Formats: sequence, structure tokens, C-alpha cells
Amino acid sequence: MDALSRPGSSDETFGDRPKFAPVSRLAHARSAEPRDVVGGALSERLERLYDEEIDGLIRMRRLVRQQRRTRIRTMREWRDVGVRQHRPRECSPPTSP
Repeated sequence: MDALSRPGSSDETFGDRPKFAPVSRLAHARSAEPRDVVGGALSERLERLYDEEIDGLIRMRRLVRQQRRTRIRTMREWRDVGVRQHRPRECSPPTSP
């Protein structure tokens, strides 16, 4: 039994739809506003979800930036310690009491 004779493997099952939508159709779908369903409840939920996603992204970005700043500051401190350790001591004449 070959692959074409198996049920579910024919083009009739899937239809003659293209696998990917044209770019213009996707762009139009993104720019379209969500339709109000049942008095705008769906739109409000989508808007709230969108706001939460944006807030989460901003929060994550700030966290990553803060961690990066902390790491940089720590590296600078270690560099300063290393410079101090390898700096030659100033030889000052002994002070007599």
C-alpha cells in the first residue's frame, strides 16, 4: 500500500490551500483591529493581555539591564583591586620621632 492510497494522505483531506498565507494578507490581519464580541468584552480582555505582555517584556528588559550593570560594576571593582595589588609601593623615607 503506497502513501497516496492511505486514508488521510490525499490532497482532498487537506484541501488545496497554500501552506503559508501571502505576506499582504498577514500584514492586513495584524493591522486589523480586534472585533468587538459581546459588548467589547473580548477587546478589553485582549487589550489587558497585550498590556500585561508589554509590561512583562519591559520588566524583563530592566532586570537584564540591571544585572548587566551589576556585573560591569563588579568587574570594575575587581580590576581596581588588581591594579592596587600590582601597583608598586611608594617608598617614603622613614620618619624619625
